[in-house]
Amino acid sequence: MTGDRLKNIGLEKDVWKALKDLCTERECTMSQAVEYLLERSKTKNGKKPGSTDDVGKKPRD
Repeated sequence: MTGDRLKNIGLEKDVWKALKDLCTERECTMSQAVEYLLERSKTKNGKKPGSTDDVGKKPRD
């Protein structure tokens, strides 16, 4: 592998197809599409999401 590009990022086929469709729709590269999705995930309904520090931990009673 040469450069900074990853050859395989382990996406399922249907996820890759959806990402490819997004690239075609937005006329952008895969990297730009992923960057767009990451930025979009930072806000939800105009608000920043809560912390992910407790993900996987059992809720307190």
